[in-house]
Amino acid sequence: MSNDKNQHMLQNFTIIIAMILALICLVILLIKAIGSNGQALSEDQITILINETQPAGQIRYQASAELTSTVASSSVNQAVEEPESNSGQQIYDTVCMSCHSTGLPNVPQLGNAADWEGRIAQGEVLYENAINGYTGSSGMMMPPKGGNLSLSDDEVRAAVDYIIESSQ
Repeated sequence: MSNDKNQHMLQNFTIIIAMILALICLVILLIKAIGSNGQALSEDQITILINETQPAGQIRYQASAELTSTVASSSVNQAVEEPESNSGQQIYDTVCMSCHSTGLPNVPQLGNAADWEGRIAQGEVLYENAINGYTGSSGMMMPPKGGNLSLSDDEVRAAVDYIIESSQ
């Protein structure tokens, strides 16, 4: 009896494998029939294909002669210019606006005098909170320097001044 069951299972297994192989062969034949019409691509088709698959840009490995001569002629001892500090509006536009212009709940919005009235009344504390970070009573946290620790204290103060001017 056990031998009959094994024989029957082997027969079913063989039939299933044969059906899977037949299905794979059928799919391969369909792909070949649909994918190729037996004709080679014309020169125009090859040109179009090459143009449509060009990379968006190319890497430039060699510096231009003009750039090389400019660098070579500049003095080595030339003082490096310090970049100008950002204005309050520039800092606001790059750092602060991600929270203070998006309508986040419990975050004072630029231009809304009611949101800023109590904060402005705090005076120097407002600057300290902007520089050192602050967590409000609602649990919303403002990171130190708005999350950009490379800003100087004066730049943060300029951004706060811009916000105050825009919100009165």
